[in-house]
Amino acid sequence: CARLLALASASLAETPALVAVSLASDAAALAVAGGLSVFAAAAVANGKVVRIAGVSSSSSSSGAPPPPPAAACAWQPAAYAPPLAALSSLAALWASLTLAQVKTFVVAGAVSAWYFGNGTSSSSSSSPLRLSLRAALGPQFGSLSLAGLVLTGTQLLRAAVDALQNAAATSSSNEESLAAGCFQLLASVLAALARGALAFLDYLTKFAVVAAAVSGRGLLASGRAATGVLRSAMLDAFGVW
Repeated sequence: CARLLALASASLAETPALVAVSLASDAAALAVAGGLSVFAAAAVANGKVVRIAGVSSSSSSSGAPPPPPAAACAWQPAAYAPPLAALSSLAALWASLTLAQVKTFVVAGAVSAWYFGNGTSSSSSSSPLRLSLRAALGPQFGSLSLAGLVLTGTQLLRAAVDALQNAAATSSSNEESLAAGCFQLLASVLAALARGALAFLDYLTKFAVVAAAVSGRGLLASGRAATGVLRSAMLDAFGVW
């Protein structure tokens, strides 16, 4: 790990534009996610105010007829607004995760090109960075979009697992019995296994992106290569990552 950190420091010194590219990628991800979030909020803003009848108050002691029920108002979005807002939120998550993989690809490609060039600097020291950026936004953008889609799926599945576990804990807390306790324990074990599987899929996807940046292959072929690396040196690979 110390040797790899030394190599990373040397490559960063040779290609200082990596910092600017990384910050630009983060800013682009924030801008895209923010713009789509604003679009989702604008979609929900389409609707109308509806009147909701309240509960009538109790009759007075003098025997007078009770007053009419109180009325309240609520905002009712248009029928198309909630699905459009959900789709915009999903697109914002996918876009931000895809741009994060673009940053990973560009950094890994530039560092690997510098390393396999024997760590020598030249007058065109930023050319590996330009080549990596061109590949990320060109022929490899489909692979990076697929990686972002996989990470989006794992994020949604993780949120679903958390929601199911919270629902199971709430239902078990309402009734105290041996069956309820066993059900809550089983739900916790299954949730932990699901989170572990999703975390491993996240790591494998990131490994595949790095392998794609180094080899120039697609995401699936790079994923198979990364799986082989993990199979041969699981502990070392995870420790270094």
